[in-house]
Amino acid sequence: MKKILLLVFLIPNLVTTEEKFIPVTEYTANNPNWQSNIYETLYVAYRCGLAYSSAHHKLVEHMGDDGAKVDLYIKGLRIAMTAVEHVENTYGDISLYDFNSKTFNVEAIDEFYYEQAKMNYKGNSQFGGTIGNDLKSCEGYDTFFESIVIKDV
Repeated sequence: MKKILLLVFLIPNLVTTEEKFIPVTEYTANNPNWQSNIYETLYVAYRCGLAYSSAHHKLVEHMGDDGAKVDLYIKGLRIAMTAVEHVENTYGDISLYDFNSKTFNVEAIDEFYYEQAKMNYKGNSQFGGTIGNDLKSCEGYDTFFESIVIKDV
């Protein structure tokens, strides 16, 4: 009986601790000021950066180093680093902010896109599923991430 009660109380907590990733387009639509909010800018940057990186790694696995587009990896890294630099230039030392209080788990995002790339590679350098949609959405945000570099220079 004690085990049943324990399960009844633990199962809802286990379910709520698993982060649910909605598509980037939906996230940005639900947070229209994401480009001016420190946490949301970094969240979208890491989502896009890790989506690009995971896609690149899957392409390397499938086609080898020569066949995979290195620009995906560079783009992912540039977006993440640009966002961090922008936040620090705008708001100061990033280490002073409490990211633990936000739904911002880089390892979970990385694992999510790694699995998405593995499950949704369609061939011919194309991805389906959430990662495919997010890669397309992130292309639309490239201009924003490029513009914050220009502003900070």
